[in-house]
Amino acid sequence: MGSLMMDFRYALRTLMRSPGFTIVAVLALALGIGANTALFSVVNALLLRPLPFPNPDRLVLLWCGKPDEGANRLPASFLNFYDIRDQSHAFDSMAALFAYANTSFNLSAGDEPERIQAAYASADLFRTLGTSPLLGRTYLPGEDRHGGARVVVLGHDLWRRRFASDPSLVSRQVSLDGEGYTVLGIMPAGFTFPKFPRDADAWVPLGLDPRHGRTFSRGTSYLTIIARLGAGVALERARAEMDAIAARMRHDNPGPDTGLALRVVPLQSQVTGDLRPALLILLGAAGLVLLIACANVANLMLARAASRQKEIAIRVALGAGRARIAFQLPTESVVLSLLGGAAGLVFALWGTDLLSFIPYNTPDFLSPYKISPAQIGMDRAVLAFTFVISVLTGVVFGLAPALQAGASDLYETLKEGGVRARGGARGRQARRALVIAEIAVSLVLLIGAALLIRSFARLQSVSLGFNATHVMTAGLSLPAGKYPTDAQVSAFNAQLLTRLRAVGGVEWAGAARELPLGGTDESTGIFVEGRAPDADGRKPMVCPHVVSPKDTAAFVGVPLLLGGVALLAS
Repeated sequence: MGSLMMDFRYALRTLMRSPGFTIVAVLALALGIGANTALFSVVNALLLRPLPFPNPDRLVLLWCGKPDEGANRLPASFLNFYDIRDQSHAFDSMAALFAYANTSFNLSAGDEPERIQAAYASADLFRTLGTSPLLGRTYLPGEDRHGGARVVVLGHDLWRRRFASDPSLVSRQVSLDGEGYTVLGIMPAGFTFPKFPRDADAWVPLGLDPRHGRTFSRGTSYLTIIARLGAGVALERARAEMDAIAARMRHDNPGPDTGLALRVVPLQSQVTGDLRPALLILLGAAGLVLLIACANVANLMLARAASRQKEIAIRVALGAGRARIAFQLPTESVVLSLLGGAAGLVFALWGTDLLSFIPYNTPDFLSPYKISPAQIGMDRAVLAFTFVISVLTGVVFGLAPALQAGASDLYETLKEGGVRARGGARGRQARRALVIAEIAVSLVLLIGAALLIRSFARLQSVSLGFNATHVMTAGLSLPAGKYPTDAQVSAFNAQLLTRLRAVGGVEWAGAARELPLGGTDESTGIFVEGRAPDADGRKPMVCPHVVSPKDTAAFVGVPLLLGGVALLAS
């Protein structure tokens, strides 16, 4: 240990005597190590770190599917959920939930109202996720039935932000859309599920869903089902059980459940989706950048070692062992790489912030939970990765000068011109090989980057089917307590659009229930007048979009191929 510390002190003194060399080498290593650290922080958060739930490997999503129609993952209806829940034995618990842009409330608290995102969920959601409330309790199975009391469970961030973390809020009422809801409990900090379309601020019982009247329609499917595998139950067993249940449902309900299949997907797999291969490719590209940095620094070290051949030969002549000399040079390399790793952490912090702005991890209906940018950052695993990769980097680019020093001839090196004749020639050959390797790896990266840029340019030129230039959007949801009838809602929308169209600079204003590419669509079956239904009872499916009349389609660049627009009251 004493000789090791001596070597480290000597290495630091040696590097300080060559500040130009040290700065250039540290910067080159910092870029390579920083890029790898930044990408590893994303890989660690998305692929390696377990989800923030107890035993997350046992959490699965259950989807309905119609493989014959090319639909593998579809939401479930209430009756589908009841059938699956009542007939399955592979799960400890199972819950149904849904959240859309319109499942939100106006919270009236304090001076300013706030639009909060809510999720409708069955009572078993919190037990399935394995999370208990920080204060109070969650709602019970009897409280999530149709016609139950108006109760709500609030998220920690909302409780802290709007109610100053008041513990007495439990059992009191808050105003949501003008209706009083009793607060049952407060969830702990960091708990958020689902994250689509935004992080849930509150959870209300499934029975309070205004669409609950469609409970007994198997064709009305909008529920996400999440379940927790029983202890010791393998995923294959759960999938076999779902296949058996799907066969019974197809037999018992030949109309709506024709061709039905049930899919069991681990929540972790649903969260990562298609990100795994892309992230691993990017991490591999960052590794190549680090190899280029290593080659650059190894070239510098070889040139520096060539100028130190006589120094090394004199030390050997004075009694230093060749093994000790060969160990000294990698020690200098490791010290240099640790300095580069420390500087690389600064680049990694900037890179991680930059990566968090890329919308590669946005949640959707099929992936109700995603890793947020706040969950991507430096933790102990990332710091350990940086340290290990720094040490390995120092060993890698320190081998070449160490081998060159070990292979030098003491007598020839001490002779005048020996360095140029032998050590210099060997060093030049090694440096040329490193340069060739650098050029080869750089060409691979450049070709890959060019292909990515070309693909991105093509994606940018794909027509969306509408013109979004100079179009601004805003979300609006009216409280049912103040606007209980469709006539009142229509009158409000008509007045709002009239006033918006009168604003200076506004050429057009319209309303729509769903925005194009907004992440949610509703589908329904249709019957064509005068056309006989299909023999198997299937109906053509369409995705209706409710929009205001007149020139709505024209102003977003969607031409009408046939017919016209109905001139209804706005």
